[in-house]
Amino acid sequence: MRLGTIRLLGLVAMLAVLGVAALATVRATANTVASSHVSNNAQPVTANQLKPSQCDSLNLTTMLSGSGNLTGTTANELLLGSSATQQILGGGGDDCLVGGAGADLLQGDAGTDVCIGNSGSTFTTCETTIGGACSTTQVSIGNFYFNPNPVTINAGCTIRWTNTSSTQHNSRSDTGVWSSPNLARNAYYEYTFNVSPGTYTYKCTIHPTQTGSVIVQ
Repeated sequence: MRLGTIRLLGLVAMLAVLGVAALATVRATANTVASSHVSNNAQPVTANQLKPSQCDSLNLTTMLSGSGNLTGTTANELLLGSSATQQILGGGGDDCLVGGAGADLLQGDAGTDVCIGNSGSTFTTCETTIGGACSTTQVSIGNFYFNPNPVTINAGCTIRWTNTSSTQHNSRSDTGVWSSPNLARNAYYEYTFNVSPGTYTYKCTIHPTQTGSVIVQ
């Protein structure tokens, strides 16, 4: 073997050792930075960083957690329940409500609310519900809108459309899945979505530009 080849092989081996050492240094530095980010008061973890992926659409500014009944404010909040939390009540704004093992009611409020519950949770006025037992989701029919819209529910759960205006309206699926009669003021129609997951669009056929959609998970 020539001397030049021996030197080349030696250089390759040295670079490999240095590469492993450099990778270890990078990993150690990354771990240090991550630890500092969590523990350093100058770099607090924000509600946006802690929110679950189901709440990625929400821009959250505040985080609340605790036991008993947890009640939010008017800010955009991440509300984290514990095993001793009975109710989580959004106080306004766009909220991400995450129930602990003991949470039996997750209630949204004004704004857009994503409610993530356990198998025994029920929901009220949440635009998106994930997990939990089925409860009836309320959708109001106004002049000329559906609210909330869109609405997200679990398969097997029920939506109740209530006409809150003085004008007759209806709720009819674009693909014939459901079809309400014309509803006078304060009349309502319910449909239970024993259907495949997907997005179901609908309208008031009296006012065809009044449209809505139901997202079934």
